[in-house]
Amino acid sequence: MAILEVKNLKKYFPVTGGVFLRRTGWVYALDDVSFALNKGETLGIVGESGCGKTTLARCLMGLYDPSDGQVIIKNQVISSLNSQQRKELALNLQMIFQDPFESLDPRQTVKQILEEKYIIHGKNSGNLDSTINQLIKRVGLLPDMLSQFPHEFSGGQRQRIGIARAISLEPEIIVCDEPVSALDVSVQSKILNLLLELQQTMGLTYIFISHDLSTCFRQNRCHVSGKDCGNGRCR
Repeated sequence: MAILEVKNLKKYFPVTGGVFLRRTGWVYALDDVSFALNKGETLGIVGESGCGKTTLARCLMGLYDPSDGQVIIKNQVISSLNSQQRKELALNLQMIFQDPFESLDPRQTVKQILEEKYIIHGKNSGNLDSTINQLIKRVGLLPDMLSQFPHEFSGGQRQRIGIARAISLEPEIIVCDEPVSALDVSVQSKILNLLLELQQTMGLTYIFISHDLSTCFRQNRCHVSGKDCGNGRCR
């Protein structure tokens, strides 16, 4: 059974103009997108800037309500859920953002950033300090770094913090919105290897968004202009 289904998803944004800002047209960010994803798979979504990749990610996360179509996660249609149900769904659906600096609160220490999700979702019972220590080690950083602020880290280290935050509640699905595009080439491979390692050990399902085909060659399957890829080769 598919863990995630997208059926005929559409997202249109109005274009306004004139003194009264009347609608003069539409921007068709997504138009009839459909796919299904099984547990443990990786779906690569590749395209040039402005083609709607991030819009798709935000629709999957429930940040945008689709103009038409459905996003179904574990037989639940996201658009039909109330705020409490969406909060519960967030336990199984997390996101890694493109910019590892802008996505982290500069006023919080790494420990505060990682603790936040446990507190919001009421998962802070027991020894939270030990849990945070194990979490930071899991992404290749040291517990001594928990007292530091995001600006004290390199881009690759900041992205590792973002990954730690995404996996903190042990979700089943992670949306990776160009997670390596803002990093140096020498660091990109290490982050991709970390993502693959976490997928193998945690049984994660990835939606991997990128504008670079080479980053999808490590994935199980990718969609490029409506075509499927397999075994690291586009066809």
